[in-house]
Order: sequence, then C-alpha cells, then structure tokens
Amino acid sequence: MPHKYSEPEEIELYSHEGEEFIYVLEGILTLNVDNLITDLYPGDSAHIKSESPHNWSNNTSKSVKILTVNTPNPLKK
Repeated sequence: MPHKYSEPEEIELYSHEGEEFIYVLEGILTLNVDNLITDLYPGDSAHIKSESPHNWSNNTSKSVKILTVNTPNPLKK
C-alpha cells in the first residue's frame, strides 16, 4: 500500500530514459517514485517509467533480493 513517511536514510531520486520492471524475490524493498513511497514484499512487482524521479532502498536489517529488467540496457554503451 502506498504511503508517505520519512525514510531512515535519505536517498537521492534520479531519472533517465527508458522503463524498469522490478520483482521482489525476498525481503521488503522500499520503492520511491515521485516521492510516493511503497513497500514491496516477495511476489510484488512494479513497472516504472524511468523518466519519473525514482530509487529504491532496503530499510530493514534483512537482505532483499530482486529481479530487475531495464530498457534500454543501462550497461550497454
């Protein structure tokens, strides 16, 4: 469920060309898109238009494992 709250650690939002798909495999991922903060749990997913300011974080003491797909490929030059 989306909510707004002060994160324990400030993370910088960024934007870039493309789209992103995130699927949470394990743990709790905190996703911030345009300052709308949502906790994603195992089995949850999100699709982001990367032009929107965004970032994610792990605000727990446990590991988070995700599968992410980006287009265009940010590693290809």
